[in-house]
Amino acid sequence: MFFSLLFFSLFVNIAEAAAYLRPTSISDVANTVVQIANSATKLFFAAAVVGFMWGAMRLALSGGNADQLDAGKTIVRYGIIALFIAASLWGIVRVVQGTLFGGGF
Repeated sequence: MFFSLLFFSLFVNIAEAAAYLRPTSISDVANTVVQIANSATKLFFAAAVVGFMWGAMRLALSGGNADQLDAGKTIVRYGIIALFIAASLWGIVRVVQGTLFGGGF
């Protein structure tokens, strides 16, 4: 169910971005790029959360097995790195959006 909601939200965001496919100015092109970047960032953030949770579950269900513990720790570590990258991407997109279109965040 989570993945169906994720793909539905991505589809809705891409459909919103597709409304801008007939650009009449550079601002329209920039808005389209920002909308697509927003959608991609949401998808990446969701994948990072799923990866982190998957690693946490592997740690919790390892049963003391050293190989399972190491695999879980590695997945959690990469999940945390991916969450940091996703948050950074979100911030960069917001700064670019504020710079190009003005207004507050």
